[in-house]
Amino acid sequence: MRPPLVLLLCLSAATASAQQTWGSVHFGQSRDSVQAQLNNQNLPVESAPDGALQTNSDYPLPLPGLPYPIPMMANFHFDINTKLDTVVLSLDVAAMRHDWSSLGSDEALYTFAANKLSFALAGQYGAPIFSSSTCNVATEDLTTPCTIQWHGTNQVIQLESIPTGRHLRIRYLPLAGAL
Repeated sequence: MRPPLVLLLCLSAATASAQQTWGSVHFGQSRDSVQAQLNNQNLPVESAPDGALQTNSDYPLPLPGLPYPIPMMANFHFDINTKLDTVVLSLDVAAMRHDWSSLGSDEALYTFAANKLSFALAGQYGAPIFSSSTCNVATEDLTTPCTIQWHGTNQVIQLESIPTGRHLRIRYLPLAGAL
């Protein structure tokens, strides 16, 4: 019974390293390889204090129907073996004020971006597989994020936003069963 289990684990590891995610990087890819690939795509990254890689400039995320892209910062997180295990895009509200100042307050900018990103993700991945209750009702707890998840190919895409703004990010996570 051991040989099939070992074979299954090897195949799972190969599958995990081949799972493409955001920016054409792959879950399980080495830190050095991710850095080199992103630099080749003109998306320079630098080391963060926690060992992650982060963009040192905005990534302009174009969305259908919008005259300007949504400015996002990208962070690439690695497991203890320095293999890619999470990609996080965060809204750069300071940069968004440049092209979208007519929307008004930071809260309005975050809300606008959250709505547009949610619509774009639904267009790409279909109906969400999960939506937290804070997404559907007004809440007194202004620190609990609205969380919506979609199922992609061997990954979960999660949009998190706090209703009052100050927080908007998209996480790309490998499916646990695929690792």
